[in-house]
Amino acid sequence: MRRVSLFMTTVALLAAAALGQAQEVSIDGPDTFEPGGRPVKLDVVGVTVDELVAGSGQLIHYPRDGSEVWDAASWSGQPYVLFFADQPGSYLVAVAFCRDGQLIYAEHEIRSEGPDPDPDPDPDPDPDPDPDPPGKRQVMFFHESDRLDNYGTEQQQMLVGLAFRQALEAKGHRFMGSFDRDAVAEQGVVRCEDGQCRVSRGVPPDLEPWWQHVRGDPLPRVAIAPLEGGTIRDYPLPATIAELYELIGGAQ
Repeated sequence: MRRVSLFMTTVALLAAAALGQAQEVSIDGPDTFEPGGRPVKLDVVGVTVDELVAGSGQLIHYPRDGSEVWDAASWSGQPYVLFFADQPGSYLVAVAFCRDGQLIYAEHEIRSEGPDPDPDPDPDPDPDPDPDPPGKRQVMFFHESDRLDNYGTEQQQMLVGLAFRQALEAKGHRFMGSFDRDAVAEQGVVRCEDGQCRVSRGVPPDLEPWWQHVRGDPLPRVAIAPLEGGTIRDYPLPATIAELYELIGGAQ
């Protein structure tokens, strides 16, 4: 499945190409979901799994941040999609494939129950009135590898630079790793038993407490905890190394 950004520039063309067959394929299901709740089942009607595979079918969802989709099929071979999101808002779920030399496109909009969040909230409120005292830190980074070229030069050094890691540890801090989101994002497996299909998800145990704080937040991001253990806090990755040291209390 490709990233949605690769498709959004061609959605109009897809819709136009499928206009004559728009009624043949549809995505049916609830129009609302509960953020952080159970996955929502959306049926893909008018096409079989074999047709999707033969037609290079692709599953699209937008916005990608804060939401996940998984393709699945019933015992009878009927394709469907499981959608879940932690963040409230409006999301688009779509499928595109080729049939008899024509491009078929179907979409479904699903929104969270209740009002959408403030469109411009404070991205990082600090609810903790008693921050950790100055000291050495554990530091873990999260980013998106395919957007690395879009990050600032010093941000790239923090995320993938060996010299930065050595300098960080020379100051007494502990570099815990720099991880691409797709490498630690929850893995989903559809398991079917007694006619019921469920998705089981999990994160590597050593990353789970860190990922709980970062999941759903915009990347790149840095997560920080006291060297001896304690509260994990996460922040947008600063633009410069000096600002990072100031953030983690390493600047003397």
